[in-house]
Amino acid sequence: SVPALQWILVHYPRRRSVFLDGEFIGYTNRKLFVGEAGTYTVDLGDNKNYTPTEMTVQISRTTRRKPLELTFTANWR
Repeated sequence: SVPALQWILVHYPRRRSVFLDGEFIGYTNRKLFVGEAGTYTVDLGDNKNYTPTEMTVQISRTTRRKPLELTFTANWR
């Protein structure tokens, strides 16, 4: 059987790069292709002015229509 392809949607107040295990995969506020199910660390790169600074998540049973949704909050002053 073909492995199911996984998707995430990372929410943030503005466009930022999204990194999956340190690798750039796209931008915030868009559905992003992950690949195979598994445990991944998601962050928004350097200048860590956001909370949390990273999320380690299990990504499985997602579809493009129903991605795993993650939310980072800005720490602007």
